[in-house]
Amino acid sequence: LRTDLVTARVSSAARLPAVRNWLLGHQRALGRWGRLVADGRDMGTVVFPGAGTKVFLEADLTERARRRLRDRGVAEPDPETTAREAERLEARDRKDRTRETAPLRAAPDAVRLDTTGLDFDAQVEAVVALAREADPDAGSGQMR
Repeated sequence: LRTDLVTARVSSAARLPAVRNWLLGHQRALGRWGRLVADGRDMGTVVFPGAGTKVFLEADLTERARRRLRDRGVAEPDPETTAREAERLEARDRKDRTRETAPLRAAPDAVRLDTTGLDFDAQVEAVVALAREADPDAGSGQMR
């Protein structure tokens, strides 16, 4: 999911209202089943604006670039490669923040979580802790 090709196509498709509307119906249908974790740039603002717990993940741009490169199998990215990837991420963020349909932004009631320095497991633990704080049954595996 995090390849350059998928990232570019998702970002481009996300600007098309017809595509977004089609996806929106399907995403909201999943939400009607009960609790769920949804990952995406507009989950808390557009798809599930009434969600009880919203977390907006943030991280230092260089950290995000390193993570993206590691996802692609680059164990120890060099500074030049990391800088190029950071530029790509910054360009995508800028494009997504300024798009007319569902621009990238945190929901006003979202908890902003800086994940810089946290590995994947620590990020999951932090999000689960926030969800359980809002709803003690969160993560119980029980459907409503």
